Amino acid sequence: MPLHQQLGRAYWTTRPRPQCRADSGQQCVVDGGPRAGRVRQVPHADRLRPVIDELQEQKKRGVVRTMWQAYDVTCPHCGQEAGAWCLTPGEPHSARSKRARELTEQQEPRL
Repeated sequence: MPLHQQLGRAYWTTRPRPQCRADSGQQCVVDGGPRAGRVRQVPHADRLRPVIDELQEQKKRGVVRTMWQAYDVTCPHCGQEAGAWCLTPGEPHSARSKRARELTEQQEPRL
């Protein structure tokens, strides 16, 4: 499974990536070629790997996250998979956000 699908979108930009000059909170950009400087649809793998490793280590130690974000779940309205944007511009569908809130309230563990 690709790294960006193993991690909620909220975590994609938690760390900077100096190679493409993306600070924390900013999306990665294409490093070179004719598309250089354009925003990438998914972040670079070397930006995500440390976050995934840290969360897996917390899970091994018994620290389990239960806070779900909308993009951590599949959208029941448009069918987009976890980590993928909804097919409409702007916010995720309300049904997707509601599902994430329900999982959080049920204390369902996640990575």
